[in-house]
Amino acid sequence: MFSDEFKRFTLNELFISKKGKGLSKDKIQEDGENKCILYGELYTTYSQIISTIKSRTNIFEGVLSNKMDILMPCSTTTTGKDLATASVLLKENVLLGGDITILRKKKDILDEIYFAYYLSFCLNKTLTSLAQGSTIIHLYWNHIKNIEVLIPSKEEQIQIAKIIKLLDDKIEQSSLQINNLKDYKKGLLQKMFV
Repeated sequence: MFSDEFKRFTLNELFISKKGKGLSKDKIQEDGENKCILYGELYTTYSQIISTIKSRTNIFEGVLSNKMDILMPCSTTTTGKDLATASVLLKENVLLGGDITILRKKKDILDEIYFAYYLSFCLNKTLTSLAQGSTIIHLYWNHIKNIEVLIPSKEEQIQIAKIIKLLDDKIEQSSLQINNLKDYKKGLLQKMFV
């Protein structure tokens, strides 16, 4: 069991922020040379851990990722809740398109996987409340940089992230199994009524 005290920081003390740029959906090519992430994929395609990149392009515009960057979408046409999510990118040299906030840690007291979960779940309501706009809703670094967070020791963060990731992996395996069973059932029903 861990007994270290939690420490208080602002996000600005923990991270530097960059913004993705360029790279729109129409520039995606299935056989593209460069791996890329568009802001919309952060809330439609990816969860808190990005290990496999789905999109590619032949365009070279955008910001290149560092391994373990934390990514957050910064605009949506739905609700601020969609922006209150974070994903850690386990790959480097991935092009990051516009409307992505990129967080890079300043101090080695953070586990990025833990912090992606922390931002997405513990700070979800706070982040949602800071989103601004009516037709297009935004959540920029300036809106969130002064949020105070309490974090445990890095060792404790790593252990917490491992447990949550194990649960996520189990959920994903179960979802795949359920989808396979649904497909199997559908196939049986089609054969039965032909």
